Amino acid sequence: MSISLIVAADERGAIGVNNQLLCKLKGDLKYFKEKTKNHTVVMGRNTYESIGKPLPNRTNIVLTSDVHYDPDEEVYTYNSLSELMNDYNESENDEEVFVIGGSSLYELFLPIADTVYLTRIHHTFDNADTFFPTMNMDEWKRVSYEVRYEDADNDYDYTFYTYKRKGESK
Repeated sequence: MSISLIVAADERGAIGVNNQLLCKLKGDLKYFKEKTKNHTVVMGRNTYESIGKPLPNRTNIVLTSDVHYDPDEEVYTYNSLSELMNDYNESENDEEVFVIGGSSLYELFLPIADTVYLTRIHHTFDNADTFFPTMNMDEWKRVSYEVRYEDADNDYDYTFYTYKRKGESK
């Protein structure tokens, strides 16, 4: 199993406000769908509730400390990272698993992630209240980037970055 974080963040690392995305960039939403389709996505309870339903064509996992949380029959719930990792490591699955938020899950998974797909929104949102953890860039190598410009469907310029953990052969 490889663990990938996928996130859209502004210039300061902000990722949300009031449990919602900072903005909706159609290009980024399409990119997210293309990357995560037919894969497993892991999210926190707040992220799941902000989406409101399981993401189609994906295995949906909610990681929450609430042992009584049972959102939907199409969603698997775990109460600890070790429980989740044990299940996935035992399956000998070589799948890329995507962590899709929120902030506390990004912080939890960043030290063990293999890849970070970062959409950098070239804007600063002053009202943001949720942030992506700081990446120690000594541990990461940028392997690709693609610049996109503001257009009718996207209110801001943005760049897709892919980072791989240094020393990883994947």
